[in-house]
Amino acid sequence: MFPCTIPKGKFVVHPMKIKLGQSRDKVGDKSNLKMKEKILQICVNAKTRIEILSAVNLKDREKFMKNYIKPLVEESLLAMTVPDKPNSRFQKYYTTENGIALIE
Repeated sequence: MFPCTIPKGKFVVHPMKIKLGQSRDKVGDKSNLKMKEKILQICVNAKTRIEILSAVNLKDREKFMKNYIKPLVEESLLAMTVPDKPNSRFQKYYTTENGIALIE
């Protein structure tokens, strides 16, 4: 066996810096864009949040709303059927004319 020069219980952090942010962001942007397009296609006919979640095979409702639905609504690509009550149990989302133009 080789002798170990690192004291027991101590960890050495390698000084090499790796920049993963840029390439990772590009991949994330592409998959995010594909997911948004898929949601817009699904919502051509109004769908509930649960129907959309199951159609795109996602489980985390909060992240889904934060990462996909809210940005699409803010960009006026997706609209709510009950805009006065965003948390209504009857809430459905549908693709707007701007969203339809984007996916065609």
